[in-house]
Amino acid sequence: MINGKEHDWSDIKIYMGGLPVSDVKNINYKDSQEVELQYGQGREPYGVGYGNKSAEGDIELVLEEFRKFSSPAAALGRSVYDYAPFPIVIAFADKTKKTEGDPPRAYVVQEFSPTKVHTVINVIITDIDESRAQNDKELTVKLSFKATKIVRE
Repeated sequence: MINGKEHDWSDIKIYMGGLPVSDVKNINYKDSQEVELQYGQGREPYGVGYGNKSAEGDIELVLEEFRKFSSPAAALGRSVYDYAPFPIVIAFADKTKKTEGDPPRAYVVQEFSPTKVHTVINVIITDIDESRAQNDKELTVKLSFKATKIVRE
């Protein structure tokens, strides 16, 4: 945080399979850990058991961005379901304080040298969700996915 300025949507760049995607409406991703209380005699748990970890999410693209993303597969008569596992990278621009002017004043500026990066590893598309309605101002496609891991740096 610089002078009270936190990251916002304009600070984010998203890459799918190493390629930048610009017309993203939103992205959601989460990872989870299965946890189960262990019981023996009585009503109180005596411990905790840990199960599998998982990661999943979704990304909503403007229709034209989805067409660009899916065009390599479509050219081969395939779909995005057939893509090999790929990463999604969410990179956050750095906020810095810059002094300018006469007399000098400090301003918060955006410089894209990401200091925070989230990487969703081994993404596989599981659902393609499209809907169209009267009076839509833009057309979007929501891609749901499963992944093996999320690394937050």
